[in-house]
Amino acid sequence: MRKRVDSLKLKSILKYILPFIVVAVLFSVWYFKRRTVTVTDTRLMLGTVVEITVMGEAGERRDILYEAVESAFLKIAEIETIADRHTAKSEISKLNRMAKEGELGPIPVSDEIIEMLDLSRIVSERSDGAFDITVAPIIDLWDFSSDGKGRVPDEDEIRKRLKLVDYRNVAVEKGTKEVSFRKTGTRLDLGGIAKGYAVDEAAEVLRKLGIKSGVVNAGGDIAVIGYKGGGKKGGDPWRIGIQDPRNPKGLIAVLRLNDASVVTSGDYERYFIENGKRYHHIIDPKTGYPSDSSISVTVVAKNTALADALATAIFVLGPERGLRLVKDFAEKTGDGENSVEALIVGPKGKLFKTEGLSKIMEYLD
Repeated sequence: MRKRVDSLKLKSILKYILPFIVVAVLFSVWYFKRRTVTVTDTRLMLGTVVEITVMGEAGERRDILYEAVESAFLKIAEIETIADRHTAKSEISKLNRMAKEGELGPIPVSDEIIEMLDLSRIVSERSDGAFDITVAPIIDLWDFSSDGKGRVPDEDEIRKRLKLVDYRNVAVEKGTKEVSFRKTGTRLDLGGIAKGYAVDEAAEVLRKLGIKSGVVNAGGDIAVIGYKGGGKKGGDPWRIGIQDPRNPKGLIAVLRLNDASVVTSGDYERYFIENGKRYHHIIDPKTGYPSDSSISVTVVAKNTALADALATAIFVLGPERGLRLVKDFAEKTGDGENSVEALIVGPKGKLFKTEGLSKIMEYLD
């Protein structure tokens, strides 16, 4: 009789606690599946610090994630090898030498160079030349470097070299994959687009290798893959800080992003001070001098190369004209959101932004 009573008590207790046990087990399984494996690596490339982070599900082999990261770095190195004009054997260096010697083409080039030159042309045309990859002769005059040293060129020097600056001096034939120059002495600098392009290519390598969650960050040119901790919708967005241009340790806002790119260009990146005036590396192609129309520009887009080029163009144009340029590129995406958004810090520190940016941005006190 005693055993029967105990048995009934046990059944009664189990009746109430069994659902909780089931819930606990299911929660444990869910939690285990949500746990992630993270791999991060950092290298000096593209003239900056490049960091790649990938995240996989619990139990995923770490060596596979490392292999994916390594493949992404190899792709970045490949782009750097062909697009860096300071590397003697790069394609861009070859083009510059040929143009200098009067060999105007047509000159066969790689698919990557064609893609970068074609996108550059589009941004140049729509920005009325505010973005111009033929500005290399002017950039060399200023001799900007990371050690804070530089020089203010003579006005006559700038005036002479401005004659070589015009994006229309470069013709791109996408079908035959050839480049021609219309003027001897034309020199190309892909510094305003190559870094973003390399980030895009690295992110694409990761996606093809099955990575559903990750970040490629090349000194502020950033592409995020999926959601943080998992590629599926409903996860946590990646939070990307926007630097305060006058406080290296501060942020003015944080962006919440997934499957997107963000690039910030500012007058605080490479500059020197002379006679109390700041001279930075973002040159206005029409004047040959650093643009004073903005302090910093942040662009969010679907690909990093476009965001990179637009950030430079908007910086040169200034807030009002820059926002009109964003509107020109901001076609509606499938989910009804704009494909391009921007935050501009004007000359006096005033913030200007596109309407849709508020949906993905957190202001900081």
